[in-house]
Amino acid sequence: MQLIAETLVDLLNDDQRTQVDDDIMERALDKAIVRGHTVLHQLMRGESTLPGEWDYLSAFRSQDTQPAPEDEALTRSLRHRLLIAEKGDDWRLRVPLMHRWLQQRG
Repeated sequence: MQLIAETLVDLLNDDQRTQVDDDIMERALDKAIVRGHTVLHQLMRGESTLPGEWDYLSAFRSQDTQPAPEDEALTRSLRHRLLIAEKGDDWRLRVPLMHRWLQQRG
């Protein structure tokens, strides 16, 4: 949240604007994944230490949801790291900025 807010303020100041619109928000999100690349990379890839963990997460590049992993240790790790939001049998990345980063830079 802080990264997005800081980026929004910078863009508003640069454009001498006082309100956020859809265009500014999209630009801020795209800029935030560049600014936060190191942190997002570490959280998503660097901490994916179990076999298959990064493969599972990287599958979100091409899909919004997927079933839970079959490996119980992997399931526990993703839950423990709070990366996943579960809705029934579908899992998605909890933080939309992480999903955007993964699709564009991950």
